[in-house]
Amino acid sequence: MGNCDTTARSLSRHIPHFRGLADRLRCFLHCVQLSADMLLSFFNKQYKRKRGTPSAISASSTSAPDADSDPVERDLQEILGDIETEVEALSCLIVDSGRIEHDDAAVKTIRQQAVLEMSRRGVTFTPAEAASAIKVLPKHAALAIKTRDNGHIPDTFERLVSQYPADRRHGEYRNLSPRNATRWGSDYRLLQSYHALRGAVDRLLTLPLGLSNLKLTPVEETLSHNLRDMLAPIEEVMKAFQTGDVPLLMDVVPAYDLLQRDFHTMANDETLPGVCRVAAHAAYLMTRKYYNRLDECEAYFLAIVMCPDRKLEWFIDHGWDHEDVTQIRDIAIERFFARFKVAASQAGIGLTSPSSSQYSHTGEGVSRWCTHQPRQLPTSSVNQSDFDNIKHYLSLPPHPLPPGLTVLQFWDSQLKVTPSLAAMGLAYTSAPGVCICMSTLQ
Repeated sequence: MGNCDTTARSLSRHIPHFRGLADRLRCFLHCVQLSADMLLSFFNKQYKRKRGTPSAISASSTSAPDADSDPVERDLQEILGDIETEVEALSCLIVDSGRIEHDDAAVKTIRQQAVLEMSRRGVTFTPAEAASAIKVLPKHAALAIKTRDNGHIPDTFERLVSQYPADRRHGEYRNLSPRNATRWGSDYRLLQSYHALRGAVDRLLTLPLGLSNLKLTPVEETLSHNLRDMLAPIEEVMKAFQTGDVPLLMDVVPAYDLLQRDFHTMANDETLPGVCRVAAHAAYLMTRKYYNRLDECEAYFLAIVMCPDRKLEWFIDHGWDHEDVTQIRDIAIERFFARFKVAASQAGIGLTSPSSSQYSHTGEGVSRWCTHQPRQLPTSSVNQSDFDNIKHYLSLPPHPLPPGLTVLQFWDSQLKVTPSLAAMGLAYTSAPGVCICMSTLQ
């Protein structure tokens, strides 16, 4: 992130119309990946990763404690046996060292903050619970490999799956999905497949096949079930940005809003184990950190304003402060007259100029627990005869798009009717919502 910010600032000195951070879009899916990593850090053994070049990456790139001095490490080695450990998996991953350093630092700092803040609320977890949490995924992963290896175990499992079909609520599975310790999405699919094939798995573990050490304890069963559900919102957001057409900028803020509210719900759910609640709060803090940094770039919010079915009312409905909504409105007006209707601006049409392009919200304000009274949107005088005017557009309530018409198609159809508004609508709602290869995140 720091490297991207530095690049944005540098570009502003070489490209006259580029305003640095104000025009810098963030790697949304990478930010979501960080939230997933944050949550999963409570369910993974934390090994120290060292910086290095791809050619230098080896087993020494990660350091694990001695099993003789660490009982948890000893248990993990017993569970995994000769199966590739997370240390070995990480050592084989060729990634940018700067990104590793940033991601690890972000996770470590916020993890500590989450533990402290939740402890002040009386939510903690014991060392025994922490040890149980980091055994869940390795046990699932080892069982997935055992049921796929050559030999009688895969044959036995295949027969059991025929006898105990998958629970379709968790997906259509015939095998346990393998785990890739460097891709959080594989953890979710592993958990989904485990619970989908629970009948076959339970029966398999009762047989004398040397798999008894992979059977979950009651505490681990509870953690496995809850972790699956906690990862589901992240999977939902990722899937939404990976299917269909190119994800658009106007969907980034709603996605952040959804994730933040879901993590907040989890952290306050008293039925969840302590380690799950603390992990959820950590994911919430990570999401809020990057959600708030969207304030640096007005395009995220103007893209929502230029959605005819959202407009400023979207922010009101999601609990944003009246002052923030007013500021977004002022920025939209200023941008319209400065970039899309210069002639009207030069003719002396009055507009409100914001003192700053920065606006913020507390994060708590968009929580699902936020009960807010309906508030009036900021208004101003509008020349009703000038329909090609952002003020006229904002004075009207949101309206559903015509059936079968996308936002882009709507604005394209308005180019001859309201050319200035349509130009602004197309400029902001056509902006892509992601800027990195999505295959690297799953």
